[in-house]
Amino acid sequence: MKIVVWNCRMAFARKCQPLYDLHPDIAVIPECSKNDLQPGLFDHFDARWFGDNPRKGLGVLVAKPLRIIRAEKPPNRWVVPLSISGGASDFRLIAVWAMPVKGSVVKSYIGQVYEAIANHPQWFPSKPSRRATRSDAFVEAGVQSGSSLVAQALLPVRSSPAILENVGAGPNFSRERQSPIGVSSPRFVPARLDGVYPVNAYSAPSHGVGGINRLIGGSSFPDFRSSNFDFPKPPSSPSSTPAAPKPVILCGDFNSNKIWDDHRKTHNHSAVVSLLEKRGLLSAYHHFFSEPQGHETRPTYYFWHRQNRGYHIDYVFLPRAWAPCIQSVAVGHHADWSHLSDHVPVSVDLALPAS
Repeated sequence: MKIVVWNCRMAFARKCQPLYDLHPDIAVIPECSKNDLQPGLFDHFDARWFGDNPRKGLGVLVAKPLRIIRAEKPPNRWVVPLSISGGASDFRLIAVWAMPVKGSVVKSYIGQVYEAIANHPQWFPSKPSRRATRSDAFVEAGVQSGSSLVAQALLPVRSSPAILENVGAGPNFSRERQSPIGVSSPRFVPARLDGVYPVNAYSAPSHGVGGINRLIGGSSFPDFRSSNFDFPKPPSSPSSTPAAPKPVILCGDFNSNKIWDDHRKTHNHSAVVSLLEKRGLLSAYHHFFSEPQGHETRPTYYFWHRQNRGYHIDYVFLPRAWAPCIQSVAVGHHADWSHLSDHVPVSVDLALPAS
């Protein structure tokens, strides 16, 4: 699979052939018009366009048999999540053309990318974790002033829909609102969440720790790791095997580089790269060429088309697990592309195994 990012600097209809000659499976094309992208529907591509100016927006081309099965509303200008199917592996494509925001330097350009990534962790696969068992139960406990003891027990169980049991405690505790797990003392307040039973337990000085010990099955305080606490089984789900999370490709024109980090204290380029690393993504270019951020030797953008004013501001971020699948990374030459745009294309070739 080949991914190509190229800011065409408008008039894509008359410039599309050089892009097609690169044989992209995924093409992210900033600064193309809405009308110019329409022919893509008839050139063996599935196409989407996003923007608020029909003359200049963000285009995405997907070569068949790949297809765009869903395009979400862009939360930022312009960071667009799309669901792609039909290839070796289904994945989420996040297309980027970082734009300014009136009245805010921090939120403009790379700030838009940072904001979108930080505010949408659901776009990215969460870190895998092993299935918890009852023997994994643990308690964090502490002693409060006045010798009153407070303990919190987190007892993992099988995954269940997030349900918060709104049960009370104290003198106004209602029997009808008691815990569904059969605890008779109103001072034990459990809450059933997704895969976890947090239990807030309070024992007054007159009760000591005996109530807590009874709650968790007679273990001696504070070692509750062998608890035989019998929680009810959570509601059964239609499928016991959760769907595998979709890998993510995030690519486009970031209008950013580490060399400009000092221009903004927060939400800068390095902050975005760090955030993506935490989400499990790496830059294909920097991995392939072993170049650090801010020290790129191959520009993707030439200010005023001038060869001596080159900067690297276009990126393709991939799942770290895909790093061994990178076959090649190529950046277009100024001589070949400067008559078409002030950007040159970035191409990443992947050999992905069948899922």
